[in-house]
Amino acid sequence: MAEKAILNSSNNKYPEFQVTFGVAFVVLFLSGLWFWTAVDRENIEQPIAFNHLLHAENGLECVDCHTGVLESASAGLPSNDVCMMCHLDPLGESIEEERLLEYLARDELIPWKLLYEQPAHTFYSHRRHVVSAGLECSTCHADIGESSEPPTTPPDKLTMDDCMDCHSSAGVRNDCTVCHR
Repeated sequence: MAEKAILNSSNNKYPEFQVTFGVAFVVLFLSGLWFWTAVDRENIEQPIAFNHLLHAENGLECVDCHTGVLESASAGLPSNDVCMMCHLDPLGESIEEERLLEYLARDELIPWKLLYEQPAHTFYSHRRHVVSAGLECSTCHADIGESSEPPTTPPDKLTMDDCMDCHSSAGVRNDCTVCHR
């Protein structure tokens, strides 16, 4: 009988507190997750309203400005030196080019903002996909090269399923360690 009483007794003096605390923790965690994924990735405003279409119409390719594509894992954002190759002097009369020239005159790095951020546990090499596999930039980045204004969100939200489908259709290894390190 004493055994039964011990088994039925509860050492938990505050069950309501624990439930309330647990629910509050879950709500706060999910709110933080929503905030990080939704708010942090929306309404990205670039310091210069870069016109990809205009540059493409003038014969520039993605790799002309995103020089890291051919040699490293990261595509990189255009450096001042890359911009100065064409924009030492004004080429037109746009306000955006004036902004660019002001950054260049001050020798101040243009604070471009990333549209895509891959999770820290994921490895992706632009060089491997573009140089080795021969993928076009539009395979992952949609029609960003045809945009006359910078997007405020990534034009195409990439998912793990997208990557795995592409790997499967190309006959490329698809096990976890290919991308997750």
